[in-house]
Amino acid sequence: MTLTEVTIIIERDLSIDRHKRCGFTVELPGVEIKDGGLLQGIRGIGTDMLSAKRDCAGQIAGKRLVVDAMKSSRREYTMPPEITVKED
Repeated sequence: MTLTEVTIIIERDLSIDRHKRCGFTVELPGVEIKDGGLLQGIRGIGTDMLSAKRDCAGQIAGKRLVVDAMKSSRREYTMPPEITVKED
């Protein structure tokens, strides 16, 4: 599965920002990783956009994602063990 396919399935767009200090960050707004009873945010960091996307994909691969955790529209998805990023 690709990172783009993940965004389609969970109905969320990637948020990509450029920073002077750390390069690029990639986030999935409103999406968190479920780790037991804890939820943790997702933020891929890289010197370029591709490496930030790969970092994000690596964080969510094989994990349980929670979308809209505190809303009535809450949904959970289990990610496959490998998520790839296509070069643009």
